[in-house]
Amino acid sequence: RELVSMYGLINGSNRRSADPTAVISDSRIKMTGISGNGQAIIITLNAKQVGEYTFTPTNGHYAEFIPNMASGTERFSTLNDESGSGYVRLSSLNTETKTLGGEFAFTAYRNDGGVKNVTEGKFTNVPYTYYDFGDDVYTNVFSYGTGGTIWSAIDIYANKTDTAMVVYGACDRSVSWQSITLRLPTNITTGRHDFGNDISATFQLGFNNFQATE
Repeated sequence: RELVSMYGLINGSNRRSADPTAVISDSRIKMTGISGNGQAIIITLNAKQVGEYTFTPTNGHYAEFIPNMASGTERFSTLNDESGSGYVRLSSLNTETKTLGGEFAFTAYRNDGGVKNVTEGKFTNVPYTYYDFGDDVYTNVFSYGTGGTIWSAIDIYANKTDTAMVVYGACDRSVSWQSITLRLPTNITTGRHDFGNDISATFQLGFNNFQATE
């Protein structure tokens, strides 16, 4: 059996995740691969079948690259510029072993004009978890309020790297492009913790990022 992996060339430099994960719902696939130094590739598909999908601003398929999950670095996204492009070829979706396999490539942009070209991407035996969002026993929740409105995140994930634990919640971008990213030290304990030192948060509204101050 092939090893679990997800890798690609970022502007020509190899980047690999040895423990990528994926979540599948009735209408979406979200796959995340984070390397040991905190670099992340996130691929979201508005589909759940084997096939080839292209990234456009309107079809619900998009890809992102985050240079450092632990530092609050702004992400590169195929949604940030009309020139954002790419594809995912989902070649296998094994419902018995609950794994995904395929290939990808994309060009993603940052708001400051930066660009990342991801080529020769491949993911193998990526384990996935299926969630039925209509199931009353579903308990994963990430909610937050802004401007008097309470949002519930449709995309939720948590990952632990060598340097931090990252918790991310994002609204459905067809409704409102908002997200919150929390960064926590790997040795954090239960209880209330104030922002500062190794604990931080970022609120994203459209193309703007706001850092938590208290």
